Amino acid sequence: MKYITGIGGVFFKANDPEKLGAWYKEHLGLEVEEYGGVTFRDAGANTGPSPRRQACTVWSPFAADTEYFAPSDKPFMINFRVADLDALLAKLRGAGVTVDERTEKSEFGYFGWAMDPEGNRAVGTAAGMSATQASGDDERFTRRLEAFSDLVFGFSLSLLAARLDVPSSAAEILNGAKIAAFVITFGIICALWLEHYRIFRHHFVARPFEVIVNFIFLFGLASLPYALLTFLRFGAEPKSLDLYFGDIALILTTLSTLRLRGLRQRGRALDESTRLREWRRVVSQYALALILALLVAATAIGWITPRALFGAPAVVIAVSVFALRRIIRRLPAFLSDKPSSNP
Repeated sequence: MKYITGIGGVFFKANDPEKLGAWYKEHLGLEVEEYGGVTFRDAGANTGPSPRRQACTVWSPFAADTEYFAPSDKPFMINFRVADLDALLAKLRGAGVTVDERTEKSEFGYFGWAMDPEGNRAVGTAAGMSATQASGDDERFTRRLEAFSDLVFGFSLSLLAARLDVPSSAAEILNGAKIAAFVITFGIICALWLEHYRIFRHHFVARPFEVIVNFIFLFGLASLPYALLTFLRFGAEPKSLDLYFGDIALILTTLSTLRLRGLRQRGRALDESTRLREWRRVVSQYALALILALLVAATAIGWITPRALFGAPAVVIAVSVFALRRIIRRLPAFLSDKPSSNP
């Protein structure tokens, strides 16, 4: 039986992947994409069950210290498109070939790994699946979703500014509390836009689950100006504080979920240090959302007075989140390059 239907990708180590990609772009005209590689699409070679899927060949440099090629010590790895990946892996195991026990199913395909007699690591991808990104239709839909999200960001900033009341007297012009709350919320929205962009920039593909989570995130974002105005009008009233901090907790939870899904989709297109940095963001934002939710519940029950939130608890939250990011030094197994070992 013929298993290999084509080349899915060529991956190799480079001392400076970004600089090398720029060289190939300048001198050879390669369309190097944001993830650092090039995707050659061949619509005529579609062998998948769905006519929407394209067969692709990927050229991509990796950081010299990547562990993605392990246990091979060679500086390259070949990706083959395979007609029946499970059957091929079973045949290789029967022949005594070193086969990674781990397989991976993601938005980008179904992958398996094996070693040839000279220690070269090869990766197989189920035929009809893109090695590093989904179909063109999925990409276009995701770009539309990102553009729609940008509109909501712009709407939220506009609504935030439009809701500022004109002072009724000169004494109210420099109202410190209102100015501080406005500036902080404006900064939060800008920071959220940057985080959202970072999630979408590396071939993030929005499936139904991600779309729902993104819409919940946008709901929280669009509600933030209202939550701020309620907080400014009613001050340290429990319900106004619960609304404001509860909304921020919702935003952080959904944003972290999108980041985690994005990491699982594109994780191995990023070097390990970048993945670790992104994983730290995921954990710290989940932790911050959980702390805010617990504080909201505590004020609603009456265990903590609203004014107390701006004292010691705020300092404890900041120190805890910062310490958590410093403590995390390793990636979880599902994001690590290192193959799992048999027990």
